Amino acid sequence: MIVELFSGIHGPGHAMRQLDLGLTWGYELDGDAVATARLNGFTVDHGDLSEVDPIIEVGGGVTGLWASPPCQSFSAAGNGNGLTDARGQLVYEPLRWVKALRPEWVACEQVPEVLPIWRVMVRELEALGYSACAFLMRGEQFGLPQTRTRAMLMASRTRTVAPPAPTHQRYVSGEPARPIDGGMFNDDLLPWVSMAEALDAAGIGMPPGEQCGLRFDGTRGQGMVERHGDRPARPTGEPSPTVTAHGKDARWTFHLGATTVKLTVEQAKVLQGFPHDMPMSGSKSAQFKQIGNACPPTMAHPILKELTQ
Repeated sequence: MIVELFSGIHGPGHAMRQLDLGLTWGYELDGDAVATARLNGFTVDHGDLSEVDPIIEVGGGVTGLWASPPCQSFSAAGNGNGLTDARGQLVYEPLRWVKALRPEWVACEQVPEVLPIWRVMVRELEALGYSACAFLMRGEQFGLPQTRTRAMLMASRTRTVAPPAPTHQRYVSGEPARPIDGGMFNDDLLPWVSMAEALDAAGIGMPPGEQCGLRFDGTRGQGMVERHGDRPARPTGEPSPTVTAHGKDARWTFHLGATTVKLTVEQAKVLQGFPHDMPMSGSKSAQFKQIGNACPPTMAHPILKELTQ
């Protein structure tokens, strides 16, 4: 059995299904996310993880453990309180569960600001007999149509672990993707995937119009807009900006922003690596929140493959 802590709508769970890794068991506090996960056939308990005894709840026979603790205390768009916030303390929950259950492998995902904490946990896991590493992972380098960067942790008791090798080129603002020619400078990697390519492949498309771009409003932390201004619209021929829980505030902009159209839930799913027709529960705002808080299956897949295949 594989345990998913802070499982949300089971982004890693979708990747586990693709890899045929077997039964997963999730734990999640958000009721709407629990309902969405159950709609998609996942087994998930609804409750506060900090009040759960892993031995009583799960017992033994745990092959793997994935954890994506809440990011609001660390994210630049959150309150910035870090470990002084009760939610920030949840970043240590995965280690408590690992010590209790001793799974074969472990994976954790959080915003980049958590990387120093993951590095401390690497030393703790090594002391428990795991091979472990912590690193930053860029979503567009693994085929996600989005420039999402996350701090990742991998650990295994049965193999030496290392970060997965990128399959796609890194996005550089204003520079086009390079064709594959087998030469130098990552030219042997696939081009990054643009918003337009991903949405067209899903068969849902974008609003038509010249000079169309995507802008996410309300996603910068307190004072960031005053210091740096609003984020500019990202052209649709490039990967999306980071999809966040504020996706309901995202806009397609036309003709230098003279007109705008709201991002749809279906489009947000695709940009986050989920099927556009995946059933969801809750209000539209709740659905955007669930999508933005999820770990994209596209990013979980190469981590899980390295740990299990």
